[in-house]
Amino acid sequence: MVMWMSRVERKKLKKKKSHRTTFVMILIIAFLFVGIIITDNALRQMMALGEEGRVFGYERVDNFHLVDLLGRTFYIDQRVIDEKTHEVKVWLQESYDYIKRFIAR
Repeated sequence: MVMWMSRVERKKLKKKKSHRTTFVMILIIAFLFVGIIITDNALRQMMALGEEGRVFGYERVDNFHLVDLLGRTFYIDQRVIDEKTHEVKVWLQESYDYIKRFIAR
């Protein structure tokens, strides 16, 4: 016996599968990152390595954010973060106002 699905039912089923696939992919990537971090920490403890050259890491010292990524350390000044955050807020506000004016026409 063959069951026929309507177009709407097929679309719902496809959407449900798509959401499931997206969730599984995000879960796999999260497990991958957690596994890499755990392995890096375990190797550092076993070999008595210092904190330099970590795979992933974050530390805040005064007005600087130190981000370790694949053995390289990036120093980010808090003022730069504040400036960029302000720019994004201004851009979002301008976009919101533009859309609001466009809809009000």
